[in-house]
Amino acid sequence: MNLIWHIIKKDLRRFRLPISIWAFACAIVLKLNLDSALSVNARVPTTGQEATVLSTMAAFMLSVALLGWIVQEDSLATPGAFWQSRPISGGQLLAAKSLLVFVLLVFLPTLVDHACLRWQHSDLFSSHAFISFGSGLFSLTAIMLYGMAIAAATRDNGSFVLGAIIAIGSYLGPPVAGILLNHPAAPPASAIFTSIAVIGTGGAAALLNQYLRRRTRLTFVILGATIIVSMLVCQLWKLPLPALHR
Repeated sequence: MNLIWHIIKKDLRRFRLPISIWAFACAIVLKLNLDSALSVNARVPTTGQEATVLSTMAAFMLSVALLGWIVQEDSLATPGAFWQSRPISGGQLLAAKSLLVFVLLVFLPTLVDHACLRWQHSDLFSSHAFISFGSGLFSLTAIMLYGMAIAAATRDNGSFVLGAIIAIGSYLGPPVAGILLNHPAAPPASAIFTSIAVIGTGGAAALLNQYLRRRTRLTFVILGATIIVSMLVCQLWKLPLPALHR
């Protein structure tokens, strides 16, 4: 446990500047969202929607980059990495990276965002609020597991970003194509939940394989199969938009 905590502290010191910039960007997004919620509740028109969208995209991109940096600080895909000559097992390294990523990039942002937005509706401790919080935490955890697996299987942040773009494009490609062809369709909530669960399960399997067995090719096979299966879930288990209103 001491070694795991040592790795976490090392990463926090190493990335204190990027983490500070990321936290500042998240604070801006939160402030803009709160202002937007107050404007809607007060029925006051807002002109900051573009700024909210842009700041949200910037914060998300920073989160993706920070995820890659944290995982690749102790590279698994680079032969002869420094940590491999130390008495550190793959399991210990995985535990340290997973704990840091979960608390920093998943739990805290979800908790703060959910608490602030739910506070506006005065239902912070309702059963619906807890279900909503759990749903958001589940979805973001699944996405982060998949992202960590991509980062663990790539050698640098550029390759990681490229892999993330390919995965996102493959997943969102069919729905976007449907919209461009004027054939929009929305999958039911059960399909989206199952698709996200597939992503999280595949990401966890790839992550365990990479850290415990270090078979990078198999990791990429698992990641590719995961995206294909999750994409098929949404495409084959969908309802046309008109059916949603019946």
